[in-house]
Amino acid sequence: MVRFVVLGITSLCLTQMWVAHAVIVLGSADSSVHRTEPTGALAGSGWQWQMGPAAGTVIGPSHILTAAHLGLWTNSIITWDGLGYRVAEAVDAPDSDLRLLRVSGRFGNWAPLNAATNEVGQSVVLFGRGGPRGDAVLGMVQDRNTLCGWNWLPADQVLRWGTNRIAGLQATSTGTPGEYLVASFDADGGNDEATVSVGDSGGGVFLQQEGTWVLAGVISAVQGTFKRTAEGPVFFAALFNRQPFFEEVTTGVWEQDPSSATQPETLWIATRVSAYREWLDTQLSQPAAVPLPRLRFTASLNQPFQEFPSYSVDPATRRINLLRQGADQLFFQLEGESEVRIVALTAEVITLAY
Repeated sequence: MVRFVVLGITSLCLTQMWVAHAVIVLGSADSSVHRTEPTGALAGSGWQWQMGPAAGTVIGPSHILTAAHLGLWTNSIITWDGLGYRVAEAVDAPDSDLRLLRVSGRFGNWAPLNAATNEVGQSVVLFGRGGPRGDAVLGMVQDRNTLCGWNWLPADQVLRWGTNRIAGLQATSTGTPGEYLVASFDADGGNDEATVSVGDSGGGVFLQQEGTWVLAGVISAVQGTFKRTAEGPVFFAALFNRQPFFEEVTTGVWEQDPSSATQPETLWIATRVSAYREWLDTQLSQPAAVPLPRLRFTASLNQPFQEFPSYSVDPATRRINLLRQGADQLFFQLEGESEVRIVALTAEVITLAY
């Protein structure tokens, strides 16, 4: 558990948050809700850049941005667009919960990064791989047993999305340092209103800047630990009304938060990408520590070769995997290698050896 001082929300005092190890949607208990790419006004809002099985966002030709506390390190395997990629390098942004991964291979496209600092008040789309909401949580509000939210369910690694609005900014004084975007789980936020729970850490938070969806945040933590009495058992929940419940204000001390009368919603936070943009740009421009062969292709020997859009490389086995592009024939070459040959061919994947 990590305590944070919240800046920019005047009615909230020191709070307790858990790292966000699922997108929980206000408007439906159906576990299949928001499990497909958003459409309409939210089309292209970041779904296409989310990796698996843990959460993270593709932000460069070989790079993924995720939460450091997930623990993904070298040799971890991530998936994107039907291929598996091995993590070759991992580096953490200073004073943050950000980790930048470089994979062995290439991604065909990637998310642009937010550079503007006008996030507060903007609508966002968030993505995560936790579980759906569980049973209703009821509490006494003005002497009535009232719906206050829902229990967490275990993470199922299924990608889901929801919406919210950035309410403020936050910097920490204890625990994990950094700069964060803050959002709340509001009862009147609409059917797509969402918060996060166990399994969502590392997921992307996107907003629009001049008509372009950009990565503005990386999900990090959430207010989700409660008791019904100071001596009772702990439960974990997504609450839009925390007034009836006890929260850990200091280690081992559980009290009802007086600020919940005016700020009843629980909060979740995402590391603020704009605060680390200079560091990210520097890292993205660095060459790989161990250069890999580059896969080039052409559909006709009468045409020039160009780099294949997406492919994964495993230096240990000297294998390359790529998705078939629908062409009847393709010719391949590897920069720096004298031979490349097909060793496996399926309806979807080509495996090359070098």
